[in-house]
Amino acid sequence: MYAALPVLAATACTDFLTGGELEDDPNRPTIASVENLFNGVQATTFLIWNGDFTRTATMWMQQMAGTGQQYLGQGRYEIDESTFDGDFEFLYNQGGLTDNRKAQALALAANDSLTLGILQVYEAYNMGNAASIWGALPYSQASQPDEFPTPELDPQSAIYAAVQALLDDAIDNIAGAGGGPLNDLNFAGDRDAWTEVAYTLKARFYMHWTEAQAANVAGAAIACGGNCIQNARAAALNGISTSANDFKSRHTTSVGEKNVWFQFIEEARPGYMNAGKFLVDLLTTRGDPRLQQYFEPGTGTGGTIIGAHSGESTSGSMAQLNSATRLRADFAQPLVTWAENQLILAETEARGGGTVAVNEASARARVNAVRDAAGYTPDIASSGAALLEDIITEKYIALFQSFEVWNDYKRTCLPRLPIRGFPGDTEIPGRLLYGVQERQTNPNVPTVAEQEAQKRNENDPAACAFVAP
Repeated sequence: MYAALPVLAATACTDFLTGGELEDDPNRPTIASVENLFNGVQATTFLIWNGDFTRTATMWMQQMAGTGQQYLGQGRYEIDESTFDGDFEFLYNQGGLTDNRKAQALALAANDSLTLGILQVYEAYNMGNAASIWGALPYSQASQPDEFPTPELDPQSAIYAAVQALLDDAIDNIAGAGGGPLNDLNFAGDRDAWTEVAYTLKARFYMHWTEAQAANVAGAAIACGGNCIQNARAAALNGISTSANDFKSRHTTSVGEKNVWFQFIEEARPGYMNAGKFLVDLLTTRGDPRLQQYFEPGTGTGGTIIGAHSGESTSGSMAQLNSATRLRADFAQPLVTWAENQLILAETEARGGGTVAVNEASARARVNAVRDAAGYTPDIASSGAALLEDIITEKYIALFQSFEVWNDYKRTCLPRLPIRGFPGDTEIPGRLLYGVQERQTNPNVPTVAEQEAQKRNENDPAACAFVAP
């Protein structure tokens, strides 16, 4: 049985009813089973990482374009503390960290280590990703309202270190006793698949600190526990070994269970987003078949796929997501994949570092394997800086609709995105503002002015320069 997604949250609105008797559902038991809690954890995770955060990241990365209503402004980097307020709350409530921790306690009490380990992977996925967006967050004191009613914000590096330790625990637990959750929508409790996902997440989070370590930021040693590239490679060698083990959001055509992108573009906010010109032009120039896999032509274009600029109102002539592939109601959206794992390995081989020897031939072979799997067969033959650019560009394409592309851009400044000329348009934002509800209820959250002055997180010491259009 699929876990229903909170439909209202997928529409980017935060004016849903809350409080008092509206939240006291007599049909909802006070003590939920681990299965019910696990359903909520899955559904909320799928919602968060296919929702507002990711849509905004794809606009800023020029994969998609904000072309209508408030997305015109968001595409121009016009955001405030209310923009992602509901999403921030979902990280902790309604299937977020609090419910995940309750489910972990039940799994532990039942001696079901497999379920415990899978839940720990979900926690690590959510909190590691969240730390990449905001930096410091409530974590070590979070979801403990009796003891810590106003939790402190842990530094970004401390959260990453805690997430790495949690993933180590998850890997051990996945190999332990128990039958696992009956309602695991991804792998039906397959221990090998979940172990591989955990290792790829470890590699992802180590790679988030490569820029900081190169710049001698002290937190990098805390977050990585040593050499970031070396540790990322060691993890990725145990990571996702086949696309059959890709971790994805799962959906059906039933109401409340549909692909979040479908809910947004087809049902709730048509015209707000279209295909981004930079990605469309890149795929067109390469003759890459992913152009047709990702997008379909707008009206009146003679079948030509045309991308839009964010922040510019457009007509129906601009391309949007391909309704036969990426915009199906039941499309399983990739979240952590074999392609990502291969390209992490390729980057470590191209960079070297620690005990990792430079191996450009292997790096090229991995990039070519990802291309071949996507139906794009030209091989690369680059070296040095050009090879690194080829790797990150391939990752930019392969991880379409993933906010992870934003993290790659922040640390590598690749691909070389053109400046758009918006007012104050000197750099792509490096972090988001905390949700307004959190700031109003937790005095440890900085003021808006303090947040706006902090343009970058600990692992992102330098902004990327735009190139000429």
